[in-house]
Amino acid sequence: MELGEPDDSGRRRPVPVPGSETSVAADTVIAAVGQAPDLSFLPPDSALERTRWETLVVNSNTLATNVSGVFAGGDFVTGPGMVVDAIAAGRRAALAIDKFLRGDVSRVDVHERKTGVVVAAARSDVEETWETQRRLAVKTLPVAERRTSFNEIELGYPEDIAMREARRCLRCDLEG
Repeated sequence: MELGEPDDSGRRRPVPVPGSETSVAADTVIAAVGQAPDLSFLPPDSALERTRWETLVVNSNTLATNVSGVFAGGDFVTGPGMVVDAIAAGRRAALAIDKFLRGDVSRVDVHERKTGVVVAAARSDVEETWETQRRLAVKTLPVAERRTSFNEIELGYPEDIAMREARRCLRCDLEG
């Protein structure tokens, strides 16, 4: 895309650049197009409280709406954002929903460092535990090669380390 000529309001709109399309092979694609959430499925007289931006109002800690037993997160609360923010909201909502279903009204604290969390599952004796792991540095292209090429600078991880990093990264309630 490139910026076209200014319109009547003086704003330059993006226009496609012919022949600039590319194809990239991928195993997984996460579509994150930054569009507004679609609340059209809610009836106009819905009791769910909305903001003036047509997102849902929630408790910032539990992600509970003003309707008991209804929780929301991600773009439905914040508007368009990053995928990892929606994943973190999902994790926080899962903890809050678990507490709600068990009748536990204590604060959902996803910011404390955890050593173990009891997870609601088919078996109530299942406990999920983990150890804190630091983020691994991504290998990068040497500076001398960066200056003379358009090759990607960050070289990524081997598959086994990428899987381990993904598991570590998705524990959004952990610091370290």
